Amino acid sequence: TLRDTVRESPSAMEEFIIALVDELNDAYERTAELGQRSSRERVASCLVRFTQGGKRRVPLLQRDLAEHLGMAPETLNRVLHEFARKGLVEVRGRKLSVLDPEGLAGLPS
Repeated sequence: TLRDTVRESPSAMEEFIIALVDELNDAYERTAELGQRSSRERVASCLVRFTQGGKRRVPLLQRDLAEHLGMAPETLNRVLHEFARKGLVEVRGRKLSVLDPEGLAGLPS
């Protein structure tokens, strides 16, 4: 159990607390993002997060990504096609790839 692990290794508790705080901060940021940012900003921010670590392919289907972002799939599709016209992403059927994460990060509000 977690209690036993903490007793055996106090540093494990510290690591657990740090991970928990990171998760809470991420959840807070996502919640604030839903209420305060436009659809374009939310999509761009999410796609930039997915590319951290050098990944370019988004591992979610568009309907799952739309649900994650709190928007209708049609809205997400419209934003993705706008980004595709600008050369920021590539949409091929069900596959979505980020071509220019720096461009997404620098989009005006």
